[in-house]
Amino acid sequence: MFIPPPSEFKSRREWEARAWQMLVRNLAASSSAKNVEQILAALLTANERKQMIRRAAAGLLLLQDKSYREVGRELWLSPTVVSAIRQSLSEGHYESSYARKRKMKKKKK
Repeated sequence: MFIPPPSEFKSRREWEARAWQMLVRNLAASSSAKNVEQILAALLTANERKQMIRRAAAGLLLLQDKSYREVGRELWLSPTVVSAIRQSLSEGHYESSYARKRKMKKKKK
C-alpha cells in the first residue's frame, strides 16, 4: 500500500483526503477478506476497532428504526454517541459531539 508523503501536498487537509482515497481504493481492491482484516489490524488499535464496530452496528440498528435508548442499551453507547451516529447517517460523515460543540462555539464568536 502506498500513501504519498505530506510534503507533496499544499496542505495537510489535502494530503489526508488523498491518503483516505488511496486507503479506501486499496481496501476495495483487496483480494480477500483476510487481507482487509490484516490491513485494518495493522492500522487500528483494539479500542479503535471496537469503536468502529459499535458505530457500524448502531448505524444499522438506527436504520431499522430502533430508538436511541434501545441502541444505547444493546451496544453500551451513550445517547450522545447514538445521536452523533444518527447525524452521521444523514450528513455522510461521523463527527463527535465534542467536535460539533467546538464548531458551535467558534460560530458564536
